Amino acid sequence: MVLDAQNMEILMEKILIIQTAFPGDAILTLPLIQKTKYLFPESQIEIIAIPATKGIFEASPFVKKVIVLDKRNEHKSLFSLIKFGMKLRNYYDRVICPHRSLR
Repeated sequence: MVLDAQNMEILMEKILIIQTAFPGDAILTLPLIQKTKYLFPESQIEIIAIPATKGIFEASPFVKKVIVLDKRNEHKSLFSLIKFGMKLRNYYDRVICPHRSLR
């Protein structure tokens, strides 16, 4: 939650959670999303997910938007992955990544 000192109003934080693993890992990420929303109730949570797990995250009432990262097709090359990342740059107040994958 961000407090604007001039207007003394609470601004909505944008939080990105990156989970591009398999469906089992996506399901295990749901409590993390719920706890994040509990800790930051005024936040807007968006998820980066693979096509196979998009529906899991869309079913969560805590997720505002799912952004698909297609690692096998559209975003397979390093160039396309960098281009994908550049679109997200400077858009989020917090980024949470529950796994250690370099990608």
